[in-house]
Amino acid sequence: MYKFSVVIPIYNVEKYLRKCLDSIINQTLKDIEIICINDGSTDNSLSILTEYAQKDTRIKILNQENQGQGVARNNGIDIANGEYLAFVDPDDWIELNTLEILYKKFKETAVDIINFNHSYWNENGKLKYRFKFSKFARKYLKIKLKDNSIFSCNSFKLNNLGDLYLSAWNKVYNTFFIKNNNIQFAHTRQAEDNLFAIKSILLAKNILYLDKYFYNYLKRSSSTVNSCSVINFDILKNIKIIKSFDEYKLSALIAGYDRISEEYNNAYLNLCKEYLSNAEYQKILNPVENPAGLFMAKIFSLKNKKINGAKYKVITLLGFEIILSNNLK
Repeated sequence: MYKFSVVIPIYNVEKYLRKCLDSIINQTLKDIEIICINDGSTDNSLSILTEYAQKDTRIKILNQENQGQGVARNNGIDIANGEYLAFVDPDDWIELNTLEILYKKFKETAVDIINFNHSYWNENGKLKYRFKFSKFARKYLKIKLKDNSIFSCNSFKLNNLGDLYLSAWNKVYNTFFIKNNNIQFAHTRQAEDNLFAIKSILLAKNILYLDKYFYNYLKRSSSTVNSCSVINFDILKNIKIIKSFDEYKLSALIAGYDRISEEYNNAYLNLCKEYLSNAEYQKILNPVENPAGLFMAKIFSLKNKKINGAKYKVITLLGFEIILSNNLK
C-alpha cells in the first residue's frame, strides 16, 4: 500500500500539465502513486503523460472516453491503493512538502479529512490572492478555527452547509473512509465535487484544519468553471440528489444562472421550476430579475454582474454603469 494516492483528471491541458506533474513527482514524500485519468484528450496531454510514465513508474495512466471530471475522479478512486487520497487538477500544482506534512498529520491525529489553505494565481504567473479557510469558516460557518483545530459538521448548523467551500482539492482524505462510505463525485461536468464534498463532510467524524498554503489554483478563463453553456444545467442533477440542503440548492442555482449564456436563460429558469417550490423559485428570481437591488444601489454600487453569460465587476455611479473587468475562473 502506498502512503498517498494522487488522482488527476486530465482533459486537453498540454500547456499546464508538466508543471502539475513536476509538483507531484518531486514531492518529498516518495511513497506515492500518481493516478492520471486521461478523459479523452485530443491535444498532446496523453503524449506528455506517456513521457512522464516512462521515467516514473509511480505514474498510472487510465484512458477513458470524455465523460467529465466527476467520472474520471471516481475511476481514479476505484483503483487507488494509497492509505490517503488527494485530488489535484491538471492546471494546478502543490507545494513540494505537501504530502509529507499531511501524511504525518494523518498519523498523529487519525482524522478522516484534513482541510488546508490555498493560493490563486493568474495565467501571467502573478499571485492573485490567498484563501485562508479559517477566515472563511469564521464568516460563513460561524466557527473559530486555529492551526491544528479539529471540527466536524456538528460544529456548525447544517443549514449553513451551502456556505462551506465545496471543493475536493483543498482537502485530503483517508482512503478507507471514502471507499467504505461509497463517497463519489456526481456524474456531471460542472459542480461535480459539490456532492463529494457535502457527503464527505457530513460523514466525517473529525476534520483537521491546517493553517498552511499547500494548493496553488490557476485561474484561467477557458476552464470548465468559467464555461458559459448548457453544462451549467448539470447543477440541477446534483440538486436532485441533494434534495434536503436548501441553502446549497438556492445558492448553486443562482451561481449556475450567472454562468449560463443569455440564449439559455429561459430554458434554465424553466428547469428550475421543476425542482423548486413557488417560494423557492421566487428567491431565485429576485436576484435574477433585480440584480441592481434597491434604489441606492442605482446611485452608487460596486458589484459583480452577469453580462451575456459572463461575469463582470461593475461600478454604478448616478445611474451609469462602468465595467471594470471580467472575473476569471
